[in-house]
Order: sequence, then structure tokens, then C-alpha cells
Amino acid sequence: MNINKIYKRISKKIFKKDNKSYSYYISKKKNIKRKIMEESFEYVCEIKKNNEKKLVEEFCDLLYHMSIPIIKYKIKIKKILKEIYNRF
Repeated sequence: MNINKIYKRISKKIFKKDNKSYSYYISKKKNIKRKIMEESFEYVCEIKKNNEKKLVEEFCDLLYHMSIPIIKYKIKIKKILKEIYNRF
């Protein structure tokens, strides 16, 4: 699975506006800000523990939650990747 497929999958869940969907629920402004802060904290805590499995899990959680506003505001993955490339 590549980043574009993941983006499309999450996008469908957000724009379907299904109240049973976690992606839709969390996409609401107040919810997502709080969740990104929480996931960031959990990720940082795992860095200190040096547990590869948990670090990967928390990274994925953080990446997922950080992608929600990007998807919601219809920012293309291509633009994100270009910015990352230009920085490094």
C-alpha cells in the first residue's frame, strides 16, 4: 500500500460523513487538534523507551491523525511530498 492509497481511503471516510466512521468523527476541528496533541505526546514518550514496535505504532498513529486536516482541506499529497523534498 502506498501513501496515495492511504490518503484516498481516509478521504472517502471523511467525506462520506458517516457518523460511525472514526475518521469522520475525528476530522471535526476540536477533536482533531486534541488528538494530534495526544498522539504527539505518546510518540515522544516512546522515543525515550527505545521500543521499536511501540515507536512504529505511535508514529503511524501520529501520521494518521496529522493527515486528517490535510485531507479535510484537500491538500494534495504531491504538495506535501514536494515540500519535504525541498527541505531535505
